[in-house]
Amino acid sequence: MGLFLRLLHDIPEFTDEDLHLRISACREDLLCWASVLRDYRGNFRAAAVQRRINDLSEEVGEHVRIIRESLHAFRESGMCPNIHLSTEGIKNIKLAQTQAQTGFQNLSTVATFFSAMTASTLQFSWEPKE
Repeated sequence: MGLFLRLLHDIPEFTDEDLHLRISACREDLLCWASVLRDYRGNFRAAAVQRRINDLSEEVGEHVRIIRESLHAFRESGMCPNIHLSTEGIKNIKLAQTQAQTGFQNLSTVATFFSAMTASTLQFSWEPKE
């Protein structure tokens, strides 16, 4: 999950802090639950431990449901009725990336033009020795 969050933040147009907070909370809870369950290694047959694991599965399911809804709202670039999440959405990210790409193409075109001008100027200014 940490890698997923880092990759999301690599997208400059991604500004959804709510999704980041939800994924971070899920990650922290999973790490905490894993460390607690390590203490019960070898005792997973005990009824109390099995009940706790069953309760944890409900909590994990709730985290997954919330993250799924957040990602769905992000993909749809709108409001989700169950959670108040407003995002720029994938469409805006693609638009910004296309605009950046167009800018680089224009810059490349201008650089090629000036390179050709420089080469032509050098050709005309070069005087061969006889």
